[in-house]
Amino acid sequence: MRRIALLGPLLGFVLILPGCVGADDFLADTFSYGTNPNRPLGDSMNMRRVQGLAAPAEAVVPESGNVWPKGVEPLPTLQDLEGEGRRTEPPRPVRPPGTPLGTPLGSAASPGDMRSTLQAAPVASVRPLVPAAPPAPLPGPYQTQTGPATVTGGTERYQTVTTPTGTGVVVPNSNGTATLIRADGSVETVPVNR
Repeated sequence: MRRIALLGPLLGFVLILPGCVGADDFLADTFSYGTNPNRPLGDSMNMRRVQGLAAPAEAVVPESGNVWPKGVEPLPTLQDLEGEGRRTEPPRPVRPPGTPLGTPLGSAASPGDMRSTLQAAPVASVRPLVPAAPPAPLPGPYQTQTGPATVTGGTERYQTVTTPTGTGVVVPNSNGTATLIRADGSVETVPVNR
């Protein structure tokens, strides 16, 4: 009697289930017998495991020999570099000016021939050095909110100034103004006297 009592609701559920919307999809997704055309294909080890089939795997064994790459070559020290600079290398033969290209270099020419060739070589003219242009004069005092800022030094890229409230640096802008940065960190834009 108990069996009938348990089978009754189960039988009713099975009979009612096909009438529910989506029951066919539920059953098709839950109970598949390999007829699904969208099923992924393959025979790899992972596919066999997913399908519940035996998937034999080879054991991983260590490789023989040293598999690690060699370390980075040590960089030469300053002492090594200085030692290389002290090595004396034989002087390279130099082709004197005016010597034809077919003439062998080195000891093939007699010293007298070399002296006459060197003496006959023209001396290059050397241009005198042109002195650099004097630096542009620093602009006059800047007018700040606290009073005039007097230029005490600097370059064309910045000027150091002294203001009534302390010192600062003035950096010129390209729009006719300059940025004053005071020692306390405050910043002010000031007009540039031209």
